[in-house]
Amino acid sequence: MKKNIKYPSLDKVRVELTSTSFWKAESHKDLVAECQEVCNDANIDFGVQIHNMASEKEVEDLLKLQVPLSFHAPNLSKYQMNLASDSFEYALDSFEKTVKLIRDIKKRNTPYNDDYNIAVFHGFNMTDLPIECFTDVESFYRVMQNSYREEYSLPNTTVCTDFFNTDEFIMRQQRVVERQHILIEKYPDIEFVIENDLPIYSAGNLLAKCFKNYPMNFCLDSSHLWFSAFLYGKDFIEETEKFLKTNQVKMVHLHASKYTKNNPIKEWSDGHLPLTTDCEMPVKEFAIKCLKYGVKHFVLEVRHGRKSDIMQFVKYLREYEKYQ
Repeated sequence: MKKNIKYPSLDKVRVELTSTSFWKAESHKDLVAECQEVCNDANIDFGVQIHNMASEKEVEDLLKLQVPLSFHAPNLSKYQMNLASDSFEYALDSFEKTVKLIRDIKKRNTPYNDDYNIAVFHGFNMTDLPIECFTDVESFYRVMQNSYREEYSLPNTTVCTDFFNTDEFIMRQQRVVERQHILIEKYPDIEFVIENDLPIYSAGNLLAKCFKNYPMNFCLDSSHLWFSAFLYGKDFIEETEKFLKTNQVKMVHLHASKYTKNNPIKEWSDGHLPLTTDCEMPVKEFAIKCLKYGVKHFVLEVRHGRKSDIMQFVKYLREYEKYQ
């Protein structure tokens, strides 16, 4: 007999564009208006996530749009937030700068200031060297050299090997857990969620088992997991469900990836492609699975996101409604 499962309602679902969507937009206000119209018709909220590459001017421009905001930390900071490093100094400085930005924004008493309280970050690299933030000037590949570990990379690539059972990984993982507890206590007014990484440059948060005992909630990135699942021989949707069963996934970075088994592993990289992209990655199935487990916050992390991406997400919502 089929069980009568009651799935979560769509109340208070929030969908956001990443702030890089505005880089090539002819009009910021028009883009927001178009997306808000689609969201209003679907009875969901619209917002924007401030990307970690955003400048002070970009932040000010986004505030003028008066929409709910979330943050991809670190914001207006020099260093990435590597909780696995022997020194906590660089990461903590970036947390301080991000928190100061969020608190300063909340003091302005804008219409949505109560929504400015969640920030996602990457927090685990197998290195003690400081890793600078990448910008439109500083290349991602240049700043990530401090995180490259040849012994933890496939030959002639920056792609991670399976180092999850090494003593070093276990030591650093425990360090990440301990520092999350410190951050939760230090910043009780801000919810930081830690994201699964792209499996390159000795990143440590790759599969659900890597998040063991984490006190913080998670952001689940679709294309990062698509790469990790392929790399380690996991079923993508099954690994998705392992994350979701923790009930700690509070945010999703949703975007498509062009990569398939036909691509040499050294060619694999991130996704950030529109949701309408014709690809093997089961984007719709991934999104619906997340909705079934009650995830309410979706960031369409498409580099130049548009109304069409919002419309595609609404199609996923309509598919989900069939399960209600």
